[in-house]
Amino acid sequence: MKTANQQKATQSNISFAGLRGEIAKWKVADGMTDAIAKELEIVGTDTPFNPETYQAQFTAKVYSGYVRFKFKKNGADGIVLYVRIKGTMGWKFVSRDTNSPYDDHTPLAVPGQSEVREYQAFGLWGDEQLGTPSDIVTVTFAG
Repeated sequence: MKTANQQKATQSNISFAGLRGEIAKWKVADGMTDAIAKELEIVGTDTPFNPETYQAQFTAKVYSGYVRFKFKKNGADGIVLYVRIKGTMGWKFVSRDTNSPYDDHTPLAVPGQSEVREYQAFGLWGDEQLGTPSDIVTVTFAG
């Protein structure tokens, strides 16, 4: 009997294979242009996925009470997110996430006092962190 994780992986593989087949048909359909393919985000890459050089890319937007992160997997399973208060040393683990967007509800270090936070991410493959650190994304969070 398969475990739930094995069943999920099998179903994902079947679903992704079907989706890839449909997208391949779209790419050669009459009227398809490079602009349409780019808008649909179905433009492939000639660069194979390399877990050693992978660099996570994400954006951050501040809302009342949380910071929202949007990311694309680009071959990885997700991201591993870290934070630090600007000017401090060392990164603190925030989350592993496989679905974008992710909302960080970490409260202010000092209630009522806004802080400048720096976020950085790595790729996620299974349960393992991979690749090189992302660019640092800075936000001012007021709670």
